[in-house]
Amino acid sequence: MRIALVEDEEDLRVSLSHAFRREGYEVEAYGDAAEALLGFREKVPDLAVLDWMLPGMSGLDLCRVLRQDRRFHKTAILFLTARTQEIDVVLGLDAGADDYV
Repeated sequence: MRIALVEDEEDLRVSLSHAFRREGYEVEAYGDAAEALLGFREKVPDLAVLDWMLPGMSGLDLCRVLRQDRRFHKTAILFLTARTQEIDVVLGLDAGADDYV
């Protein structure tokens, strides 16, 4: 299973990448949405783990872009973010995320 992790905080990105790899997953890690979109076009991930608050394009907007592109119709999307207000969860799921943590 290929996981794409999109997280702008380097320490968190590195820690999560190592944790996923220890569990046997193939991981591609990106620091922003633009970089992720380029990588996603080369290797379509099975799971995209998105932070909401990214530089440039937000994770919410990235989620919307992915859901509008047929290449990613089988890609599961998980928000892993510090934004925990109920409205944020609703917006994330409405944008097409499969789950929100």
